[in-house]
Amino acid sequence: WADWREEVGGTAGGDTRTSLAVRMHAAAEVGAIDAELARERVRFESTFKSWERRMRNALISRKLPADWLPQLHPETGESFFFNLSTGEARRDHPSLRQAELLAARERNSGEAQMAERFALIGTYKQGVIEAAERVREECVGQCTAHRAAHVERWLVGA
Repeated sequence: WADWREEVGGTAGGDTRTSLAVRMHAAAEVGAIDAELARERVRFESTFKSWERRMRNALISRKLPADWLPQLHPETGESFFFNLSTGEARRDHPSLRQAELLAARERNSGEAQMAERFALIGTYKQGVIEAAERVREECVGQCTAHRAAHVERWLVGA
């Protein structure tokens, strides 16, 4: 408040209060926008992880791809999968590669959509900031003119 009064030359009229109110509301709106974007990012991550877990479980619960057999290591007792055609052995389920590719594709798509939305919201946020600055500049001009008129009346009356 003191900085604002100094900027407008000590005038504390309605224009100053209007400008201050607009700036406070703009700051609150910008804060709400930032908080909502953060919540949306958290919701996206939570929803995506839940979807990814369900998708992986669905792929793993399906029948193994052709030529793959589940096996147990004779010495360690650990399970692994063996491909009869290629001789490949792996610890993770053969369908997990497909799940990882699908998850990466879906994450990229979701993040691209979120980036578009965030860009639109960023444009709105910038508009709020610019509008508040325009109101501030108008009020500074009006307060300065008011002060000059007041000084002029005082000088003429003195």
